Amino acid sequence: MSRRHLHSLLACKEQDKEKASWALFFERNLREEVLKSEETDKRTKDGIGHSFE
Repeated sequence: MSRRHLHSLLACKEQDKEKASWALFFERNLREEVLKSEETDKRTKDGIGHSFE
């Protein structure tokens, strides 16, 4: 394997790591949003809080 080939492989690996960390970040945020909305739904059904429909 040439040095250039190795370098591009490493660069791809770094990009994949970066993409993976962003994916985890967004997944975590999405999960938190879903939990918040479920919590809001429960409160609304229980008559606590307000419905924004």
